[in-house]
Amino acid sequence: LSTVGLKQPEGFGELCTEDGIKCIIKTLQTIDTSASLLEACCFALYAAIRVSGEHKKICLSTGAIDAIICLILVHPHETSLLETALTVLVSLSSQKKCVAAIVNSGGIGSVVATMRSNPTCSGIIKKGSRFITNVVERDPTF
Repeated sequence: LSTVGLKQPEGFGELCTEDGIKCIIKTLQTIDTSASLLEACCFALYAAIRVSGEHKKICLSTGAIDAIICLILVHPHETSLLETALTVLVSLSSQKKCVAAIVNSGGIGSVVATMRSNPTCSGIIKKGSRFITNVVERDPTF
């Protein structure tokens, strides 16, 4: 996984299947996984979902949102991991159904808390702000 995703998108063909995405999500759901492996999983997941609405639907049905939010809470000071996890949430939040799932999972509070805890990390602030923008654009009640 460390060589796929944004770093080498041509190397993730097999991971961009339903089974591959499910495997990535299962790894994300393993709390004691190292931050570097979680980051690689987030890169690979982002690479899969940025090009396919179908892949976003798989994420909705397999617990990806809860896994991403959980890793944000469990690793509050791993700024590189947090930036990559927020990249996934930004991509997912481009669809209204995903926004509803993220909101229901406590995603807004988790992202805001992450931004507050890491005010000097411009990547976290930018991605968190983009996420909030996407949420408001998809559901103006926020």
